[in-house]
Amino acid sequence: QVVHAPRGVGSLQNAATWAGDTGGGPKPLVSILNHGLSGHANASCDMEFFSAEGIHFGFLQPWSQVNSWAYWRHPWLLGEKLEPIFKFYAQLRYRLLPYLYSMAYQAHHTGMPIARAMPLVCPDHPGVDALMQQYMLGDALLTSGFTQTISLPAGAWMDYWTGEVHQGPAELPVNPPAGRGGPLLVKMGSIIPHDPVIEHHDQTPEGPVELHIFSAPENPPSTFTLYEDDGETLAYQRGAVATTLIEQQPVDGGVRCTIHPRQGSFDNMPAGRAYSIRWRTDRPITEVLIDGVPCELSAQTLANPTDVTVEVGEVPAD
Repeated sequence: QVVHAPRGVGSLQNAATWAGDTGGGPKPLVSILNHGLSGHANASCDMEFFSAEGIHFGFLQPWSQVNSWAYWRHPWLLGEKLEPIFKFYAQLRYRLLPYLYSMAYQAHHTGMPIARAMPLVCPDHPGVDALMQQYMLGDALLTSGFTQTISLPAGAWMDYWTGEVHQGPAELPVNPPAGRGGPLLVKMGSIIPHDPVIEHHDQTPEGPVELHIFSAPENPPSTFTLYEDDGETLAYQRGAVATTLIEQQPVDGGVRCTIHPRQGSFDNMPAGRAYSIRWRTDRPITEVLIDGVPCELSAQTLANPTDVTVEVGEVPAD
């Protein structure tokens, strides 16, 4: 007797999973992580709307949802303290769309969830089974919600807000700067693409893709695969996609970034893609070369040589 079980049994066949009408607090955070451990790559919950901490967690999920049918959950009614925080996180999320969309592509192909419970990423970390209020958002970002401490796995981690570098394993107090609702740390060696700020996802970003490279010469080589499709149709299921491999590696006491030619295509794909690179490190950058040619550094860069942005220009599709 042969029993056939179709791919996507039960709720796994759905595109996304709602983790509960519970206000977006610590319990649905645990639910989202449990969903991820059970094969649900794209899970979320209603945003807890009336605190900086809730807004922080609400926007740093696989998808963000403000359930505003009741209780006056509208950003313009939040007041002078919370409305700027909401706007900041909304803009940050839109800037992170190339990263998050690429993580969704990875989840589609591998089953690794976008919001990852810590046992998935560092199973040998001491006390990892009890870390239910923190998670990795994709490969590079570590964050938490509704907790007073965050536990760093082994390795170097940069505070996304302040640029301070911490060495794990370590326990850090959650003490975000003003205007932020929680911690956001980046695994050193990571490459995170950012778009310019947009107002909605149908708007075409004006400006280059900004590659944030969190690196130092002692970091091991790493890669990021930037995924693109038409953003509207199911043509990706027929292979109408494009990917760009981006590498960083230590070279002669410095760090080299290589943007490889784009592979694949989709309808209305731009002929080329403009990039800038923002190096974020813990030591001064003294020189930047593009294709071996020294780049003139701006006065702003010279004033803060650990956070350097340079324009790369357009990289052709092939």
